[in-house]
Amino acid sequence: MDQVSNLVYNALAKRQGVVLPGIGTLYAVTVPAEMQKPGVVTPPVNRVELVTDELPGIPHIVDLIAGYDQTDPEQAREIYNRWLAENCSEEGVTIGAVGNIREGVFTPDPGLEEALNPVDTGAVRLPGRIDAKRVAMWVVFAVLIGVGISVGAIVWYEYSEQMRIVRLSEQPVLPASVPAAPDSPAVKVPVAAGSDSSAGESGAPAGADSSAAVPAKQPEPVREPATVPAAKLVPATAAMHYYVIVGTYSTDQNAEKFIASAKKKNDQLEYAKIPMPNGKILVSVFGATAETEANRMKNEVSGLFPDAWVFKSKSAR
Repeated sequence: MDQVSNLVYNALAKRQGVVLPGIGTLYAVTVPAEMQKPGVVTPPVNRVELVTDELPGIPHIVDLIAGYDQTDPEQAREIYNRWLAENCSEEGVTIGAVGNIREGVFTPDPGLEEALNPVDTGAVRLPGRIDAKRVAMWVVFAVLIGVGISVGAIVWYEYSEQMRIVRLSEQPVLPASVPAAPDSPAVKVPVAAGSDSSAGESGAPAGADSSAAVPAKQPEPVREPATVPAAKLVPATAAMHYYVIVGTYSTDQNAEKFIASAKKKNDQLEYAKIPMPNGKILVSVFGATAETEANRMKNEVSGLFPDAWVFKSKSAR
């Protein structure tokens, strides 16, 4: 299991949650016991929910990586972006030993499901011919069992986590190498045509009257406002297999707003929208057939877009 997947697994196994930029928020919830039909009770069940927004009060994966590796937030974000690029595809996102995300739905891995619910969560049939009071007692009993299961699972997890930390402390930890981002390229500013950069020479002799006539200043030509082309819509199966992604949005309107704001910073980039099968829209500023070219451009635009990452289309494999 890789480092990022391990941190996500630990957070969910503790019945907590984690914020994943570009994906959303994964968090654990407990479904209380309920009576499906007379005489049949379903015990409490722990499961993981996914929302596309970043919920407040839930740990951020970048902070968890920075705390685990004792590194700065920028290096931690680079580690996460590299992990996301390696595990994201057209089908969705695969988190090792945690589960898969397909079209906005999270499916847990059997190992995580067992950690969340170590005891059978199947329906329990109550004895027949009992009154309402006995049914209520059975429901309370099922709730108490669920609480006991949760407490036992937490104790078991903390013990296993301590043992894992002891084993890891005996192994050397190699720092992750992060390539340095080159300086951002200079932006060329066009010079208006017809402007005179040199001062005119004076033809008056020494001692001449200072009230001599001065030629009138010629009016500057009116510049017409530059038109900004609309962002292209590029399918993920186009000739370019690697794209530099600077934003992920749920609606086309939000993607256009981002592109309009980004063009105010740098209008020399070729902005494009890549629709995904899960309904998300990726905003790209560069496409290439070679992954090295895409990584080079990602480093060049990292000054304007710190969260930029490289998306590899399905046709590139």
